[in-house]
Amino acid sequence: MIYLGRSTSPWTAEEVQLLQWVASKAALGLQAAWRHQQQQQQQQQQRVLNVQLREQVELLEQLVEGGGWLGSQLTAESALVAFEGQLRELIPHEQASIYRGEDASQVEAVHSWSSLSEGLDEDFLGQLARATAGSGRGRVYAPERGLPAILAVPILAPPGAIVLAGQEFHNGQVYLLELLALQLGITLRNAQLYSETQLARQQLEASQAKLIQSSKLTAIGHLAAGVAHELNTPLGAGSLSLDLIANQYPKAESQVENAQAAQERAKKIIDKLLIYSRRSSDFDRELVSLAAVVEGAHDL
Repeated sequence: MIYLGRSTSPWTAEEVQLLQWVASKAALGLQAAWRHQQQQQQQQQQRVLNVQLREQVELLEQLVEGGGWLGSQLTAESALVAFEGQLRELIPHEQASIYRGEDASQVEAVHSWSSLSEGLDEDFLGQLARATAGSGRGRVYAPERGLPAILAVPILAPPGAIVLAGQEFHNGQVYLLELLALQLGITLRNAQLYSETQLARQQLEASQAKLIQSSKLTAIGHLAAGVAHELNTPLGAGSLSLDLIANQYPKAESQVENAQAAQERAKKIIDKLLIYSRRSSDFDRELVSLAAVVEGAHDL
C-alpha cells in the first residue's frame, strides 16, 4: 500500500488507478527482491553447511587415520606418544595430561606435555582429573583468576581422564575429545591384554624349558642307572681276577694294589651315579656333612 499526503482532496479516479498500477508494480519488485534475498540467504546457509560438512569429513578422516595408527600400538607407552601427536593436530591446546588408575579416585598422571613457560598446578589438575573420571562426562571450565580454559573428559576403561588447557574450547571439541578418549581407552586396554599375553607366553616358554631340562635330567638319570648296573658286572669279575692274581703272584702285589684301587674308585663313581639317578622319594632323611656331599659331587 502506498500513501501520499497532500493538501488538496479528494483523490480522482485517475489518480487512484495510477497509484494502484504503481503499487502492483512495486509489489512485483518487492516480491522479486524478497525471493532474491531468500535465495542469497539459502545459498549462504548452504555454503556454511558445505564448509561444516567438509570440516566434519576431514575430521572423520583424521579420526579414522589416527584411530588406525593408535590402534596399531602394542604398548601403553607407544600408544600415549601416538595419542599426543594426534591430539596436537586435532585440538589446539597449550598443556595436556593423561591420567590412569585402578579406579576413578586413584588416577595419576602417566603422560604430560606443555608449551607454557609455567604449567598449571599438578595437584589442581589431578583433583580435576579424579572428579572427571568419577563423573563419566566431559566439560569445559571457563578461565578464572588468570588461568586458561580447561577441557576435561573421562577415559572409561581403564579409568582415567584427559585434561587440556588452552585459550578456549567449544562443545564440538568436547565431543571430539570424548571420541579420542574412547579410542585411547580401547587402545590402552588392548595394550594391557597384549602385555599380559606376552608375559603368559614367556612364563609358558620358561615352564616348557624347565620341563625339557627336567626330562633330560630324568633320561640321564635312567641312563646312568643302567650303565652303572651294567658296569658292576665286569668290575666284579675284574676285582675277583685281581684277587686271584695277588694270590698267585706275590711279587706283583704293588701293581695289583694299584689296579684294585682303580677298581675301587670306579665302583665309587658307579655308586654315586646310582645315588644321583634315584628319585627323591627313594631317599631316607639323615644328617650328612655338606663338605662330603660337595666333594662327592665334584668327584662325579
